[in-house]
Order: sequence, then C-alpha cells, then structure tokens
Amino acid sequence: MKAFNKTRDNLLTTKQAAEYLNMSVNTLYKLVGKGKIAVTRLNRSLRFPREILDQWIKENTVMPI
Repeated sequence: MKAFNKTRDNLLTTKQAAEYLNMSVNTLYKLVGKGKIAVTRLNRSLRFPREILDQWIKENTVMPI
C-alpha cells in the first residue's frame, strides 16, 4: 500500500503540475499539445510525474555565462 501512495503522490494532476511549474493550466495544455512536456494518460485524465517536470525544468534552465 505504501508503494501505491508513493506513486500516487508522484503523479500530479494538471492543476497541480501547473502550480508546480508556476504557469497557467492553459499554458501547460499548450506545451503538452506541442509535445514539449511529457504526460501520462490514465484513462481520460492527464497526470504529470514529478520527475518528468523536474527534468523539464532542468532542460529549460538557462545558465549565466
């Protein structure tokens, strides 16, 4: 049961993911539609693994020279 809760806590809803990334839900939907952010589909719901979002943040961070 603990493994289930750990996995469930790791999958964010669209609203949670948008808040986590500090963007609007509409912007998140646009990025998903363009294939810029990976998403997991569970039935008809979208879920965002936290590790994928962290990786996306890392890949889109511009470091100073």
